[in-house]
Amino acid sequence: GEICAAPLVIHYLDDPPAAQPQRRALALQVCANQIAALLQSRAHRIGDERVQPADIGALLPTGNDIARLRDELRERGGPCVTSSRSSVFDTAIARELQIVLYAIAYPAELGALRAAAATRLWGASFSELQRWGDDVAQWQPVADTFRSWSQQWAERGILHVVGRLIDHLAPRYLQSMAGERVLTDLRHLGELLQAQSEKLTGVEELLSWFAQCRLDGAAGDN
Repeated sequence: GEICAAPLVIHYLDDPPAAQPQRRALALQVCANQIAALLQSRAHRIGDERVQPADIGALLPTGNDIARLRDELRERGGPCVTSSRSSVFDTAIARELQIVLYAIAYPAELGALRAAAATRLWGASFSELQRWGDDVAQWQPVADTFRSWSQQWAERGILHVVGRLIDHLAPRYLQSMAGERVLTDLRHLGELLQAQSEKLTGVEELLSWFAQCRLDGAAGDN
């Protein structure tokens, strides 16, 4: 294909809506239309390859804008993986990661193991949880894995442990675009936790910091 003659394009609207929320919504709709058109077109290429979803990025000021653009793209059949520091703590995946990390930190606590195994991240079925019940022997394989991850946490850091968790769940989650977003959010959370762990002393401080970030997670979206 030919080199783009105008790599920067400013879209000007002659008669915009009067209210700011409507202007914002319209801008997101136009952005989603542009991205969908790029993906559907055979004319836009990078080298010899058609433009792919991974070639496109959108920088937005708030987590709410990110979520709205994601929804607009999905309405148009476009894949979208999102991540933002302000919103990543305010997700179901962050809540489940908090539960799993607590069990990794305290693998001898059966209640912690049971809670972690019940998350989508670990993926135990309801029938498995019923069968295991309070039988310590039945829980031993799970406990052994979490004990191993606990040791790796101490030796190699929290990011390595989150990577092991991603390896555990990736075969199930890579079947869908929503699954790709889960993995992206987990990697992002792992990076944030790793960076903070270098400023804190011990596992308990890091878990307390994570819990506080979860409580404050939505603040940056307002």
